[in-house]
Amino acid sequence: MEQVQHPSVARYLALLPRGLASYPEAQAKGAILREVIEDRHYRIDPASLAPELAALFRDPPTVSEWRPEVHFNAIVLAVHDEHFGGPDGEAAYDRWAYERNRRMLDKAIFRILFSVASPTHLLNGVKRRWSAFRRGTELRVDRLDGNEGWLSLAHPPHLVTDLEARGLAGALRAALELSGGRNVATRLFQESPVLTRVQVRFVDSAPRAT
Repeated sequence: MEQVQHPSVARYLALLPRGLASYPEAQAKGAILREVIEDRHYRIDPASLAPELAALFRDPPTVSEWRPEVHFNAIVLAVHDEHFGGPDGEAAYDRWAYERNRRMLDKAIFRILFSVASPTHLLNGVKRRWSAFRRGTELRVDRLDGNEGWLSLAHPPHLVTDLEARGLAGALRAALELSGGRNVATRLFQESPVLTRVQVRFVDSAPRAT
C-alpha cells in the first residue's frame, strides 16, 4: 500500500489506473532520477515513501538505466510537498527544476546532444533528444517560426503533473541555453490529460565552446 505522508503524491496516484504500477512503458533515464534523489539541499526521508520509491534511494539506478516515469513523478511531488510549500515555494520550485536539468544536461555524457549549431537546430531534433531521456512519451515540434516554437508532449492520461510540465519547461530552457540561446522564455499549456504544450522564445547566438 502506498504511503500517504505526502498529499500531492496521494492525489497523483489516485488519478492513475494502477497507482505506482501505472504505465510501465513510460520510463525515465536513471540520470534524471539521480539528480533528484542525490540533491543535498532538498533531501526527503525515504521511510516516508512507498517501498518501491524508498528502494531507489537505497540503490540508485545508474545514469543509463531506465525506471518508471510514475516513480520519478511521485518522488518529485514528495520533494515539493516537503520543501516548496512556503510563500516563495512555486518560484523556488521552478528554479530548482531549471537548475537540476541544467546540471544534468551540462555533464559530458549528455553535452554532445546540445552542442549544436543553434537553438533552432536543437528544436528540429528534439524528438530524438527527448528519446535519450524518456520512453513511452513523445515530444515534438508543432511549429517553429524564427525564434519562437510550439512543442507538444503526448503522454498517457494524467501521467504528467503540473510540476512535471514545469520541469519540462525548465529542461527546455536549459537545453536551449546550452545550444546558444539567450533570453529563453517558456509558457505552458496543459491542454488535456494526455497532451501538454509548451511555447518557447529565445534569441539566437553562437553555441558555447566545448
